[in-house]
Amino acid sequence: RRRFLKEVEALPHKMHQRIWLDAGTAEGAETIANARALRDALTTKGWKEGEDLAYLEALGGEHNEQSWGARFGDVLRFLFPVS
Repeated sequence: RRRFLKEVEALPHKMHQRIWLDAGTAEGAETIANARALRDALTTKGWKEGEDLAYLEALGGEHNEQSWGARFGDVLRFLFPVS
């Protein structure tokens, strides 16, 4: 029901946090469309891809632990960069 999208759109301003957003292409067209809409809403609020927003469409990725685990190292490095 696009709850996260609605919550981001309702934000009065960008929050100071890093966000990793991804979806696997094997999760379906609707999931990818929703992920893109959420990415776009975040960038509209002021998040910048490559700085405090990471967005990935994992080719062939599914909604399961194996797919998530394959990219989890990248998630941790982005969310918790070495200063």
